[in-house]
This record gives sequence, C-alpha cells and structure tokens, in this order.
Amino acid sequence: MLNALLSALADASIAPPTVPDATMLRYPDIGRSEIGFVFQGNLWVVPKEGGTARPLTSAAGAEVMPRFSPDGSRIAFV
Repeated sequence: MLNALLSALADASIAPPTVPDATMLRYPDIGRSEIGFVFQGNLWVVPKEGGTARPLTSAAGAEVMPRFSPDGSRIAFV
C-alpha cells in the first residue's frame, strides 16, 4: 500500500505542466520578429523563436484581427 502511494505521488510530481489549448489562439499574424495573436479577447505577442507571450491589451471588449505594419514596428487591430 505504501509503495503504491509513493509511486502515485512520484508520478504526480513529474506530470507535465498544463498548457493552454492552442485552438484558443486566434487571428495570428507574423511580423519581423514576433507573432501577434488574440487569446481570450486580448492581443498578445510572442517572439518568433518561441518563449513567453506577453499581453498588449487588457481593456474591456474584444480585440481581433491584429496585423503588423510592413516594418514590424506597429500592430493594427479592430
């Protein structure tokens, strides 16, 4: 019994972290160095190489359709 409990605790401690469902990421656009997308109604960007996404908006309402400017310095959205 004790071995089973220890085994269950060990399995739980090495479980992978929960990752947000990528199907919730919408309207992606690729800029020079970042990818812009909408997640839960807010605009986010993440480096093209991968890494941590950071929010750009958090106001009431929903932002959609982000598009990078040709030089990649700005993002337009509705």
